[in-house]
Amino acid sequence: MIKNLNLAHWLTQGKFSGSRLAKKKNLVALSFDDGPHYRNTLNVIKTLNKNKSQATFFWIAEYATNLAKNHPILLKKIITEIKNNKHEIGLHALYDYKPTFASRLYGHFSKKQLKRAKDIIEKLSETNISLYRPHNAQLGSSIIYAKELGMKTIIGDLFLYAKPDEKVTVQIDRISRARAGSILLLHDGQVNSLKTNHILKVLPEVVKRLKNNGFNLSSVSKVLQN
Repeated sequence: MIKNLNLAHWLTQGKFSGSRLAKKKNLVALSFDDGPHYRNTLNVIKTLNKNKSQATFFWIAEYATNLAKNHPILLKKIITEIKNNKHEIGLHALYDYKPTFASRLYGHFSKKQLKRAKDIIEKLSETNISLYRPHNAQLGSSIIYAKELGMKTIIGDLFLYAKPDEKVTVQIDRISRARAGSILLLHDGQVNSLKTNHILKVLPEVVKRLKNNGFNLSSVSKVLQN
């Protein structure tokens, strides 16, 4: 475990929202954590593509490796759809773990572990990974390590967070309160601590409401551009 509490880095280096230009253009970023998932991820992408929307997928290396082993054709299809439709992949974690009070404060992964996770996802996806979202919003040294590894840390709007097993209506109502420049945090993956994920019911209505509110739905990288 990393014995460092770097709240200052978390607040100053972590990206919570988009640029002024993104706000002027009414851009909102969609981001999805804890994937890739054998059922949800491709269906999420299909919904986005149907609505001409882009998103960023923050992957857990363990899950990507398992999908490559058990469903290689599906993973290849997911990666192809991501690349062909201007979505992007970021790093979330090396593996899934149940957070403790200490891990939330001090972090969980070493620089070596983050690099390993980054290397795994880059090899599987054949793309450069430049974005990182700390698993379980850990406050430790991983943000410093991410910067040293050439990645920007993306936190997102903590008030527009959709917990995947919450009631569908609760998730939809919360995410639909987005503002121009918001980085929205949803989940397409299924971590071990949760028994269900309602994303396939939530996403179509969220996209519909956001577009009706005049927002253009894009990737995290796009809303960070100046």
